Amino acid sequence: MHTSRLLATLVGILVLHVTIAAADKGAPDRVARLVAELGSSRFADRDRASRELDAIGEPALSALRQAARGSDAEVCRRAEELIERIEKRVETAKLLQAKRVRLIFKDKPLTDAIAELSKQTGPQVQLGGDKTKVANRKITLDTGEVTPWQAFEQFCDKAGLTERVPPVIKKPEPPPTDAREREQVLLKRQLVAVMLIEQSQAHIGPQPAGPVTLYDGKPERVPTHVAGAVRVQALPPSFKGPNQPAALGQPGLNLEITPHPTMQWHRIVDVRIERAVDEQGQLLTQPPASTQPNGDHIAWNQFGGRVVIWDSTGEMPMVNTRQTAVRLKAGNKPSKMLKEVRGIVAAQVQTPSEQLINVDNILRASGRSVKGDKGGSIKVLKVEQGKDGLVQLHIVLDRPADAVAMPVEVAALRVQAFLAANGKMVREVDNGLGKYFSLLDKQGRPYKIITTEIIPSGQGFKQELRLTFGPAKGQSEPVKLIYSSPRTVTIDVPFTLKDVPLP
Repeated sequence: MHTSRLLATLVGILVLHVTIAAADKGAPDRVARLVAELGSSRFADRDRASRELDAIGEPALSALRQAARGSDAEVCRRAEELIERIEKRVETAKLLQAKRVRLIFKDKPLTDAIAELSKQTGPQVQLGGDKTKVANRKITLDTGEVTPWQAFEQFCDKAGLTERVPPVIKKPEPPPTDAREREQVLLKRQLVAVMLIEQSQAHIGPQPAGPVTLYDGKPERVPTHVAGAVRVQALPPSFKGPNQPAALGQPGLNLEITPHPTMQWHRIVDVRIERAVDEQGQLLTQPPASTQPNGDHIAWNQFGGRVVIWDSTGEMPMVNTRQTAVRLKAGNKPSKMLKEVRGIVAAQVQTPSEQLINVDNILRASGRSVKGDKGGSIKVLKVEQGKDGLVQLHIVLDRPADAVAMPVEVAALRVQAFLAANGKMVREVDNGLGKYFSLLDKQGRPYKIITTEIIPSGQGFKQELRLTFGPAKGQSEPVKLIYSSPRTVTIDVPFTLKDVPLP
């Protein structure tokens, strides 16, 4: 009994110490001390303080932002580096976070179950192939609380459906034997590739998620990693579908990265392999990014994260933004399988709209310039409020470099709204700026945008704006101007795949 009580006491003390340590980890006093040590005369102290602040993470951001605006060059440099790293981790975690779902079916007709699957998990799911084979099929399933992609996998297993059907492989046409003809064919393909890449870069905005088509058949087992809202899969070496990059030699693997439809996905930027071990224990490394494969029937370029490929039986190339090919250096012995491959997919995505710059005490902000925590600034040139309550703002917006461009930035646009003599609104016009600018009163209620004038400045991200806001009846005076916008950011999606067969 005495031993048991002693053990319980020791465990209690240990738990108390862990709790205190966890609470102290982001304590303001400790954060302030570590920030001050970023300017220490000893390199070891500066380096240790950087590591500890990096480990504290988000709770240290406020103090680091204040330090980054200081006068000590070394402190500013280290604080800015820490802010960038911590913010990227925090933002990536939020963007990859996936809601938990639970599918419960009891002898439910398959078509009804697919509709419920789409509703709960997000991807639009449809049946392909011969639907008569599954017309009378029913499903019983309880997935438990899981991520959407995990629920999707369980559903396919239970329903006897597969996401891919092996295509019919046609025999490749032989390349031209005449040297001049061969050169002309390759030149034509290269020119088309450049045109496609330029066109793809001209497209601004996230790529819409297409429907997921399921077919009757045994689900195909491929190495898969689910990182929250993103699924990373190694495609089979034999798969040569229209959306899959051609194999790049020995050894290599083709990855398919599928984001949840709620993610505003733009493109794959890069794939970095951190560790790859084959079945013989050989460590395989990734060649430099500049090393590109050559082929008679493959013209590809990952400029902008888009792979341009040719099917050897066709003339037209295709562009893909969610599949990428990874090449590895061969070991001393031939490799048939990667027992483990660990890496990071760097992807460009669009964040939800967020407040980027706030101008407080707006009616007395004339001549003031306010910077945002994530870059950019608003310079208030003039503020006027008339007797009718209308607030006229003349500002210069220098938007953050990663903020999404406003749709009206490409040209000057003037929108007028007409007011009756009694001040009653006759016609309201919304040119889209209402999504970016908000003028709030003390209670946090927004004013209405009445007129806007946008003057292209030709100075990078700067934009001169004249905005007029009108109050609702009885609304108090405005106190804050808010600029909000989505941002285009690059996130790192970690993945680990096991037992990946090589082509």
